[in-house]
Amino acid sequence: MKRNRIVATSVAAAFALGLGLTACSSDDDAAGSGDKATDDAASIPDQLEGWEESAKGKTGQTVRVWLIQPGDSQKAANEYLKTEFEKEYPGNTLVIEEQQWQTYKDKYLSTLAGSDAPDVVEMGNTDTQAFTAIGALLDLTAQYEDLGGDDLLPAFTEIGSLDGHFYAPPYYSAARLAFYSPEAVPGDAPTTLDDYVAKGKELKTDDFSGIYLPGKDWYNVMTYVWAAGAEIATQDADNKWTGGFDTPEGIKGLTQAQDVLQNANSQKVAPADGDESKGTDTFCEGKIGYLAGAGWLGGVISDPAAGCPDGAGKDLKAFAIPGNEAGTAAPTFSGGSNLAVAKNSKNTDLAYGALKIIVGAEYQNMIAEKAMIPALQSSFSSLPDDEATQIGLEVVKTAKPVPASPKWSEVETKSYLKDAFTKLAQGGDPAEIAKTLDQQIADTLNS
Repeated sequence: MKRNRIVATSVAAAFALGLGLTACSSDDDAAGSGDKATDDAASIPDQLEGWEESAKGKTGQTVRVWLIQPGDSQKAANEYLKTEFEKEYPGNTLVIEEQQWQTYKDKYLSTLAGSDAPDVVEMGNTDTQAFTAIGALLDLTAQYEDLGGDDLLPAFTEIGSLDGHFYAPPYYSAARLAFYSPEAVPGDAPTTLDDYVAKGKELKTDDFSGIYLPGKDWYNVMTYVWAAGAEIATQDADNKWTGGFDTPEGIKGLTQAQDVLQNANSQKVAPADGDESKGTDTFCEGKIGYLAGAGWLGGVISDPAAGCPDGAGKDLKAFAIPGNEAGTAAPTFSGGSNLAVAKNSKNTDLAYGALKIIVGAEYQNMIAEKAMIPALQSSFSSLPDDEATQIGLEVVKTAKPVPASPKWSEVETKSYLKDAFTKLAQGGDPAEIAKTLDQQIADTLNS
């Protein structure tokens, strides 16, 4: 999932105060995690009571759905969304307005509290808690079962919840795989993480990255930390967060990541201070052995316009980055998106009707057929039976989300992970980096 500048929670809080949104958490539990929606949903007021009758009684309304750079995989499903919505709610119109990953956070902050707020919004899963915490999203706790309940992807349900309330169901998940060309990397795929690293080191030259890993690509650096048994941060019963890097497991993971950054990756190809944005272009230039990234990268590489199906990608293959034991997959970053009804929507009833269609079985089956990991586990059966997609499904089951805190966005804004891993790539001491990183993360999440 592409990520660029993330708006800090402190900025979001100022926005909320200035434009009338209220935070969802009290001062005492503002650092609380995104617990799954409470089992006692009946005790929470239903903000959409009677929504269906109200929605069906309306005409002449336009429902605006903001999706972030929807691709070809969503085209047929989005056509179905518009057709189905306008059939179920005749006399009303649904429009999909495309947003950009690079700018959507600023745009949401400037519009969600205003009189021209959209109705349904997509958010990257790492940003969902921040938008929830400022009160920008409608409470959907009473609709949890109606939207799929326990059939929804659990990790995304957790991210879409705060303080026992449910706000944002999942939209889709993106598995992270390792792509390679058998022509460039002959032989079988590695079966353990150590084998993967060793093969990358063997392949590396000054002008060729055995494993492409620029220093700021924190999503892929974290694979080695998680595989070693560490976490970014954990929360105790008193809602206090503690960083997980300055532990034996964390330092072990950082040490292995440093080995990859310096000895399996060519920093001429993927610089210590570079990010992952040039990965597909560099792969198509024939300068990469293993390219780790979201599953949709395979589609980009195979695309005649954007990729190189007749070049480095002509024999493209993929595999799950292996775990410590043969036959297991290493934990990878859980990318993807959540959806929500904007609290300031003028038509929350119609907006919820649109949201139900998107999260519903028909829409989710349609995107699953295009190899997107769907929001509903029951839609997994609609995924293609090809090797890469099925591998991706297994990877998603072991993927790791970021800490479920509304303050996480601030951690990203301050580039703690990117800066730390750049220093790691430049030869910094893993133990010192771990200590500093833990302090920065804990101070931010507990602030």
